[in-house]
Amino acid sequence: MDLLNSLECFVCALDEGSLSAAARRLGKTQPGVSQLIATLEKETGNTLVHRNARGITPTRAGDVVYRHAKIMLDQNRSMAADLEALGSDLEGPMRVSVSFALGNSVVSPVVLSLRQSHPDLRITVRNEDRLVDVVREGYDLAIRVGSLGDGSGHARRVGTLGVALVAAPGYLEAKGRPDDHQALASLDLIQYRDELDQATLPLTRHGETVVAKVRPGFVADNPDFMMSAIEGGIGFARLPRFFIEDQLQSGTLERVLPAYEVPGKPVYFIRPTNGPLPRRFQLFADRVLAKLSELPGVTLARTARRTEIAGI
Repeated sequence: MDLLNSLECFVCALDEGSLSAAARRLGKTQPGVSQLIATLEKETGNTLVHRNARGITPTRAGDVVYRHAKIMLDQNRSMAADLEALGSDLEGPMRVSVSFALGNSVVSPVVLSLRQSHPDLRITVRNEDRLVDVVREGYDLAIRVGSLGDGSGHARRVGTLGVALVAAPGYLEAKGRPDDHQALASLDLIQYRDELDQATLPLTRHGETVVAKVRPGFVADNPDFMMSAIEGGIGFARLPRFFIEDQLQSGTLERVLPAYEVPGKPVYFIRPTNGPLPRRFQLFADRVLAKLSELPGVTLARTARRTEIAGI
């Protein structure tokens, strides 16, 4: 396993851009990381990195080794997952990152249920809309809504959240209710953080897609903050239907341009490897999908079956 250790240090150093950053991430000393890379260079017979004051960059040989090293390390993690999957128990740790939109509504009740039936599961959940890198940050699973980002890992689209444009009735009475997509620009859009610099919004009516100009007026970084802003009469927003169903029923919120359909937001599962899921991860994924299917406006992908999720 010395080769794998050297390859891990090499890949980490290039990902981080410096030996010192790699040492901090791996819990090693900088000389130790440097020595492992030097050993790898000796074994391959090639200089693999250029060292300079700004950090390190790969040589042509380093690019080749980096590409193959990523595959070898991924296969090693997959092997470990396969071996773990042979076990029949449901014990052990699980570290999950989930977006704010699904944290309280989906993942929280799933975790509580699993802990009651399987008390030996140790589940750590982080609610965050930051686009985490599951490989670099040590997550077993990330559940994302909307953007995937450019981090490493293997993603599978498992469903779509239906969304709607909504505003407080008082705001629409003061500003006027738009009767077509062109009038939408007269209202202030409350943006979500991952939709920064949004200037247009695609809408569909009678099978025809149009592009509506929007006027961003406020940015919020979580759904609860957005809800407060909408109810406070600051503007209108695009929110998942399950998140606003009660408010629409009670009349606290009102749909904007109800004759138009708004594109939904994709839901992704992201894992660090592409191998079979250990049983506890599979159980968690199954429960999350079952909970998602109960929410109004949520459509699961055809591939979001147990046999398919195992291949994320």
